[in-house]
Amino acid sequence: MRQFEYATSCVSFNGDVSYLHEMKDSAVSVTYRTIRERCVGLLEWAIQLGYERDSRLGLTLKEDSCVGFYRGKLKGKRCYFVAWSGIEFVWVEKEKHAA
Repeated sequence: MRQFEYATSCVSFNGDVSYLHEMKDSAVSVTYRTIRERCVGLLEWAIQLGYERDSRLGLTLKEDSCVGFYRGKLKGKRCYFVAWSGIEFVWVEKEKHAA
């Protein structure tokens, strides 16, 4: 399975913002499970934003109805992103290193 690593958010994106518009235009909704399986560090990222690991302790990322999970293309490459509070947080495919 492909793995994606955190790359940027729309507010810290360094480049032509038309790429972000294209990413959003190409987006299709995915499940929390899909994004959790593919995006490295998602749980740690969510905890930094104040989410809980367990719903018995409070709100989890999965249960937040104001958050969306998407697959799209950034600069022509597949990415996953979380739309949170009007900000897109983007994970891109990990670079493959030659042995």
